[in-house]
Amino acid sequence: MRYYEATRNRKEFLAKTAYVSRKVYEEGWIVGYMCRDEALNENDSGWSFMAGNEEKEYVDDYNNIVLMRVGAVYQRDPAIFSHIDSPVGTRLVRVSADSFEPDEEGKEIYTEQRKM
Repeated sequence: MRYYEATRNRKEFLAKTAYVSRKVYEEGWIVGYMCRDEALNENDSGWSFMAGNEEKEYVDDYNNIVLMRVGAVYQRDPAIFSHIDSPVGTRLVRVSADSFEPDEEGKEIYTEQRKM
């Protein structure tokens, strides 16, 4: 029953929106960094998905960030699914092609660009 409930909760997140780096959306990079903040409204998941190789200036330029459904990010990168119901305050970095770990100072982010 717990597995079913967790999966159902995760599926509800797929329809909510997230901030996504254009590197993930347009350039084909897999998600290397994901963080969850307080949702701004009922349609917002609170999630931000980045490739993990963006410079601060890149992220600070709103033209490099798009708003899209979590489900669309999941279609590009299924490895995020088991984490999308994590609580507010979650910060995860990708450490291999299919796994994430809590973000810690100095932890190297695994990055990879998909063939498009």
